[in-house]
Amino acid sequence: MLLFVALSMEVCSQENEIIRGPYLQLATQSSIIVRWKTSTAQNSVIRYGLDSTQLNNRIELSIQTTDHEIEITQLEADTRYYYNLGDLVYSSGRFFETLPTKGKLKAYSFLVLGDCGTGYSEQTAVKNAVIRGKGSHFDGVLLLGDNAYQSGRDKDYQSNFFRYDEIFSNSVIWPAPGNHDYNNHLPFSKKPAYYDIFNCPTNGEAGGVPSRTEKYYSYDFGNIHFISIDSYDESTKQVGEMYQWLKKDLESNTQDWTIVYWHHPPYSKGSHNSDNTLLNRKMAQMRKRILPLLESFYVDLVLNGHSHTYERSMLMHGHYGKSETLDSTKVINDESGSLEKDEPYVKGGENSKGTVYCVMGSSGKVSRVHRTWPHPIMYAYDNKNPGAIILEIEGRKLSFEYLTSNGTIGDRVTIIKEDARP
Repeated sequence: MLLFVALSMEVCSQENEIIRGPYLQLATQSSIIVRWKTSTAQNSVIRYGLDSTQLNNRIELSIQTTDHEIEITQLEADTRYYYNLGDLVYSSGRFFETLPTKGKLKAYSFLVLGDCGTGYSEQTAVKNAVIRGKGSHFDGVLLLGDNAYQSGRDKDYQSNFFRYDEIFSNSVIWPAPGNHDYNNHLPFSKKPAYYDIFNCPTNGEAGGVPSRTEKYYSYDFGNIHFISIDSYDESTKQVGEMYQWLKKDLESNTQDWTIVYWHHPPYSKGSHNSDNTLLNRKMAQMRKRILPLLESFYVDLVLNGHSHTYERSMLMHGHYGKSETLDSTKVINDESGSLEKDEPYVKGGENSKGTVYCVMGSSGKVSRVHRTWPHPIMYAYDNKNPGAIILEIEGRKLSFEYLTSNGTIGDRVTIIKEDARP
């Protein structure tokens, strides 16, 4: 009994010294990375196991540090493991899950956050609405950039981003960088903390073509192929390394669903106007250079942040100019996309063209919109309520909804695949 009390006091002391995390990174079918930060330097210890009451596996790194990072390997695919930091042999409620085998049909759920790390009350309200409405576990969390305001420094992440402990300790984070993560390249800025805080796949270890960089990467989740790219710091030209990698990755992709996300939206009339090629050059470049490539490979969904609004398009194909050049031939389906109204977007066979574009930049705040709001390709839009996207995919059905900070559903859309991707 005295030994148990002493051990419990030691573990409790370790828990009290955790100032960041734990949070989950770079899951594969056989491994995962767990990271956390403590106020004092100490060894890194994790216990884990299949039974929440018997964490029989133990890893210890004897290097004294405040920044802890442990990769757990030799795991089974599509399996839930419970874990604890320190030597407590039963779980305190934390768990992680390895990736499913490629192509596996199953119900998957993802949380999408854009411009989330403001530190404002809106950020907390969105988090609370997500937990109340959907729980604290998702198969993945997609970050759309500007993850930590204002400057993307480590202290910005500490104070403004890591407010999602209940979610990040049980759900793997898959980030994309934004301009604030680079501190807008202001002179004499420190190196972005983004690349120190996040672990992204570079060698195809989670699926896709190896990118050899954490700036852009891809991964497979069941029958879904995700691609995260850097719209701020990388060239979008066809001769550029990112473009050439993206083309190879899309060519090799055989998954039912393809979802691509980055920070700067190709279409928006929110706090940033995509028609203004002088002030919003990155947005125009993504629209003119990257979208034709994505649409040639029948990408299903594009997710972006940057504008602090929610904007969701109709099913689109082939519009790469300014909003005034839009014509009806570029709109594949102008209906609501609502399954409840019997108007889902249907793709397959000869009708495989069509992409839904969604701006989700209001997870931390909402901002004023351009005087010409809304953009004409948008079917649904909201500049009053902060929120997050809940993305759900099961077999050949993809659905996502805009969950606002007051708990209401502001928009819901469904895409159905009648056939496998061409």
